[in-house]
Amino acid sequence: MLVDTVQPVEAQAPTYGGPSGGLFINSFNINGDPFGDNCFSTACVGLAIWALANPGTSSTSLSFAFVSTLSYILAPNADEPGCAQCIETLDTRISGTPLTITA
Repeated sequence: MLVDTVQPVEAQAPTYGGPSGGLFINSFNINGDPFGDNCFSTACVGLAIWALANPGTSSTSLSFAFVSTLSYILAPNADEPGCAQCIETLDTRISGTPLTITA
């Protein structure tokens, strides 16, 4: 499975410890999801969650999990005053940094 635009997940951890690695997430773009849907004309489903453990050590590891979601598809271009369909909505990739809060 090819992926692109993998985004880090910002963890809001307590000061007493916190994660010893990192989480990353990606949706699928117009090149498609693992099921062959192209996300452009056929709805895609799912997200990829990546976990990096023990970074910078000899036991660094990267693991992957597929999480099923509701289906999603490329959004049509958006309107602005005086111009219909002028704003490109880009694609289905996550373009920001998701946030998780740990207790």
